[in-house]
Amino acid sequence: MQNLAEILTLPDLDLFFEGIHAGIALVDRSGSVVAWNSAFEICKSRDPNAGSLAEFFLDKDRQMVRARLASGVRENWVASFPFTDASSTAFCHCLLIPVTNERAIFFVNLMELEDSV
Repeated sequence: MQNLAEILTLPDLDLFFEGIHAGIALVDRSGSVVAWNSAFEICKSRDPNAGSLAEFFLDKDRQMVRARLASGVRENWVASFPFTDASSTAFCHCLLIPVTNERAIFFVNLMELEDSV
């Protein structure tokens, strides 16, 4: 069986990232948001001036997000995040995966009610 990453083309990857309901953003080591999928657009539209990933989080969580970015290791946590159309935040699963070139891929997915129980 072939490795999926070896057979997907760039257009395939674009379709893949757009088909996922999770918000996905590529960030550099300093936390600057470099690129994102359409699901993450909700976050960007709520705060178009936010340049770094930490700015999307509540004030109390920003330093923790910066530390996770700086660690350079895979991080998985739950946080309040503006990943809804409403003006409030919601509990979300957050996943940060380091990739090449001093960057990381950030995934954010809205928690379902049964996830929080």
